[in-house]
Amino acid sequence: MFLKKDFPNSKLKNLGINFVLTVYGTVASELSFYGIKVISASKNHPHSDFNFSINPKNQKEYEKILLSLKNNKFKIHKNDIYRFHYVKELLSKMHIFFKNHNRYFGNINEKPLRFTPLVYKYWLEDFNLERHYKILDNLENFINKEEYLYFEH
Repeated sequence: MFLKKDFPNSKLKNLGINFVLTVYGTVASELSFYGIKVISASKNHPHSDFNFSINPKNQKEYEKILLSLKNNKFKIHKNDIYRFHYVKELLSKMHIFFKNHNRYFGNINEKPLRFTPLVYKYWLEDFNLERHYKILDNLENFINKEEYLYFEH
C-alpha cells in the first residue's frame, strides 16, 4: 500500500496496520505512540536504546520476528517515547559542537540539513581555534565531573 507523504499517522491504525518496518526512520517514534509496532532492520538508529520499537540484534532474529508476527507480544512503553522526544528535541538543541543549532539541524527542501554536504560547508565556515579549544575544555570538564548530561558553560 502506498500512502501520500502527508497522510496522518493517526489514521494508520484505522487502516488495520499493526506492524511497520523501518531501517532508521522516525516512524518508530511516531507510530509506536498509536500502538503500531515498529520493527527496525538496523541496530544503528536514534531510538535503539528505548523500549517503544522492536530492535532485533541480528538478521536471524529479524527474520524470526517477521515470520511470527501473529505471536508477537511486544509491549510499547509510551514513557520511553516521551523520553526519546525529550532527549531528541530539548537536549539535542544544546549541542556540544555547534553553537547555532538551527544552522546545522534545520531542514533544506524537507531533508534534514545534517544529512547533506552543506553541513560540512557550514562547519568549515564556523570553525576557529578559539571555539575548538573551548569545546576541548568543556569536554574535559564534562568527563572529569562524571556528569550524565553535557551543558556548555
